[in-house]
Amino acid sequence: MERKCRHVRRVKQYRYKREYRRRGGKVINVERRKISRAVISRLPRYYRYLGDLLEIGVERISSNDLSKKMNVTASQIRQDLNNFGGFGQQGYGYNVKYLYTEIGKILGLDKTHNFIIIGAGNLGQALANYAAFERSGFILKSLFDVNPRLEGVAIRGIPVRMMDELVDFLKENEIEIENINQYTDDEDSLNLKFCFHNIKNGKYQIKQYYVNRKNGSVQDLWRQLGYSRELENSEIDYLKSVSMPGMKMETVQVKNGILTLENIIMPQEIRMIEILYRYSYPE
Repeated sequence: MERKCRHVRRVKQYRYKREYRRRGGKVINVERRKISRAVISRLPRYYRYLGDLLEIGVERISSNDLSKKMNVTASQIRQDLNNFGGFGQQGYGYNVKYLYTEIGKILGLDKTHNFIIIGAGNLGQALANYAAFERSGFILKSLFDVNPRLEGVAIRGIPVRMMDELVDFLKENEIEIENINQYTDDEDSLNLKFCFHNIKNGKYQIKQYYVNRKNGSVQDLWRQLGYSRELENSEIDYLKSVSMPGMKMETVQVKNGILTLENIIMPQEIRMIEILYRYSYPE
């Protein structure tokens, strides 16, 4: 299975602070420059692949070997990393652990960030059960929902609370929302292609649930209200009424053992894909 995913936390485009670095016995001045959005968008991929290499015990890797894993040219990798001063040595390559750590710092993953999930349905619970968030420094503090049947239900030991508790919870806990704009100004869509191999031939039903700016995004609606922590009852009722994800259903046929799905993910979109096997074809 080819996995491609979008990092949930966007790195804000910025000017990287220059510094003097000693390399090869010479002191060089890394000039102040603007990092392109394309380079920033590749950093999470570097971070993920380097993490995979660490898990299997790889200590160093060349740009050529890394390019084969990421489908990016070795030259592009070197250019990307040189934007931040360069991390490799000629003839040696890159120290995997060091490069993983340094890219994590650039992405802000060397710090912890508290967050909450609004909506504790299937999609919200799937996000809450994603343990990789914690490994990346994102600590889930609570889930909120309007369904009274979910009140007190624990997801990985974290209770679901009702929406009318949200304001007081934000006052009593350090949830980082003051600078939320820096994570919501991405306007680029993302084309994703998923290929599942060795799939049983037959007919499959594909269900997709998605939350974006046009479907069920409480965040964007809250943004329109100025991220106010003192919401009136009428405003809370309005947010509840429009907090429904979009849904798409289709049926696909698999005849060669390969199931391919292509999606265009909108900016700030979360999507859950459910694949259901229906029946096989006669030989």
